[in-house]
Amino acid sequence: MNKEAERVNVLTEGNGKNLVHAVMNAVTKGYADNIIIDDVLDLIRTNEVSKGVLATCPETLRLYAKSISDSLINIAQEIENFEIKEQELMVKRRVQNQDEMKEKTNYTFDELQDKEESKEKIEENEEKEDEEEVVEKEEIKKVVSSSTNDIKIDEDWDKSVCEENKLAGTLLINFNQDMSIYKNGSAINLKKSALDYLKSKVFFYFKKEYPQIKIALNDDIFKGNIKFTDVKAGKAQLEYEILNAF
Repeated sequence: MNKEAERVNVLTEGNGKNLVHAVMNAVTKGYADNIIIDDVLDLIRTNEVSKGVLATCPETLRLYAKSISDSLINIAQEIENFEIKEQELMVKRRVQNQDEMKEKTNYTFDELQDKEESKEKIEENEEKEDEEEVVEKEEIKKVVSSSTNDIKIDEDWDKSVCEENKLAGTLLINFNQDMSIYKNGSAINLKKSALDYLKSKVFFYFKKEYPQIKIALNDDIFKGNIKFTDVKAGKAQLEYEILNAF
């Protein structure tokens, strides 16, 4: 008896947890709409997609679609404005405002000299700051001892909210080490260098997971302090809210 092979769900090919990204990847790979929709239904039937993720998915997909469409249109327009000089084998962008370009490039010798002196002073200050930051960098080495023991950022997708221009939710932070060594009473105290490193990891996470975000990210997106759910395992949560994100 011939048995028909069961088709693999196209949304699980990348082993990803993000339904939106799985749908985007499937579309990029050329799968038909009806196949993707059937596979979303299959994930719902097998309880592999929560109600929270399903609720935010449609709006997030629309935002992705608009972002990608805007980017492609912008790139197309920029390419149209390229000026090709065959003899010099050079491609350059046409300057829309010549006066603005002159304003940016026409410096007097004294102005250039001042700029060079300022640059030298900045470099001298940076050397001093590098020496002063050696001690602070040791804090980062303690928090992140190696690339295999680095901070991992994920998200509680059941709490993820994507409404119009608002993005909010709860980040799941894994320091991948025992954080009780930083305990002071009942609180975990991290130095500024370690916190700055953590923020850089968070901001990188947002740029990777939500490339459609248009505003610059800063400390204002964080709501409250880091809440440790398992100090020994180094697991914590951090709530965020990004307004006018798109």
